[in-house]
Amino acid sequence: MEETELQISLAEQILKEIVVDDVPFNEALRKKFQPRENEPLRKYRSFVAGLVGCELRHHLLFTALLKKIEGLDEDEKRLVALGLADVYYYKRVGYEEMAALVKARLGDEKFALVEPLFQKALSEVHDFMPEDAGQSWTDQYLSLRYNCPEWAMRIWSHYGKGVMGKILRKNARPGTISVRLGAPIDPSSFYEANPDFKPSTVEGIAYYTGKSPLRRLPDYVNGTIWLERPATKFVLDQLPLETPAEALVYSGLEDSSLLLEAVERYSNVALNLGCKSKNHHVAVSRLIKSKDLKTVNFFEGEASDALLTAAVSRPVDLAICAPLSSSFDQIRESPDFLLHFKNEEMEKVLAEEKATLEAVSKFVVTGGKLVYMVYTISMLEGHRTVNNFIMAHPEFHLESERQIFPFEDLDTALYYAVLTKQELAVDPETPETKVEETPVSAVPPTPAYVDPAMPASLQGK
Repeated sequence: MEETELQISLAEQILKEIVVDDVPFNEALRKKFQPRENEPLRKYRSFVAGLVGCELRHHLLFTALLKKIEGLDEDEKRLVALGLADVYYYKRVGYEEMAALVKARLGDEKFALVEPLFQKALSEVHDFMPEDAGQSWTDQYLSLRYNCPEWAMRIWSHYGKGVMGKILRKNARPGTISVRLGAPIDPSSFYEANPDFKPSTVEGIAYYTGKSPLRRLPDYVNGTIWLERPATKFVLDQLPLETPAEALVYSGLEDSSLLLEAVERYSNVALNLGCKSKNHHVAVSRLIKSKDLKTVNFFEGEASDALLTAAVSRPVDLAICAPLSSSFDQIRESPDFLLHFKNEEMEKVLAEEKATLEAVSKFVVTGGKLVYMVYTISMLEGHRTVNNFIMAHPEFHLESERQIFPFEDLDTALYYAVLTKQELAVDPETPETKVEETPVSAVPPTPAYVDPAMPASLQGK
């Protein structure tokens, strides 16, 4: 009982940091368990991370259940929420011990207020929704059932109610771990020797199902495997280049997977790799060095005409632009992602996406391809951004586009568009006309919809 009390106390501290102090889940865990002086606590990390993660994946439900209960302060509500997370879903402590622990902390009178919520766990029908949640397909019900704010649901409803439901169901579950098997690895022998890895639908990408942290595995430590989404390789597999050719890949992403795949995929051609800071992508420099590649130009800085002009010597046959986006692909990886999502930052994100696409597009040779990739589910950041770009740059022709959803085989959220640059015939007698962008408010098939993730300054433009 004492050990359980300690673990629950640790979970309370971490949950408070996340919810009250806006500290990301992984950072809160690191602060609690990584310092040397806290080494005796590390054995509790798995349990605490699991319990807090479970609460966060049902945070809207627990908030709704406890909202109308008067007499509990916020610290006490977080304790109850952690208790409910265990007896409803996590089921590591058990009903009797958890209820007794919460009762001892709250006292008889306060525990009586929440005891009916705990007793729901004993029912044969595990319907934990509050009575006023509405019918099963109302926005309120879906929001609580799948722990998704209604503003996010309205963004995804553009793809249809059925697709939105599949997105919600998939995002409610923890993400899978997928890795890229580097060139030195023979896949068949690798899978035979490593049963914790299973092949995905994309050749060279494996799912990891083991319990040991990936970072401790020798192949991960030596850089022969690395974290990568199946969709990343799927897209680049469709964009082969034969010598002689030159490519440009600019990534504003915080992870290195796209840059690593570009090195693996395009090591046979002249390759320009750009990122915001090389210090965040040490693995890329290491892979370039291990392959002894002399034709890779790896540079850093914010995407701009000046940066690319200084770094890229001539127009390229293939340019891939992957700016940082709203990153809805991270929802399954981070149980607190939507809790911390800040709508007011979207104006900056949209501006960066547009600026990066503009800058990269200027270095595509006539006849070459421009690829735009954002790891998210948003018409505003995906189709709309590309549509507005094409209207302003008629020399680019949309060859293909696709929104990949997390419930599909590729197991992630990614929009990508492939454009080709064409030679435009110019009529000298035709006066220049100004191209207007698609109005932001005109979103088919629901024109009246106002995107809550869109900054107020952009609404109606």
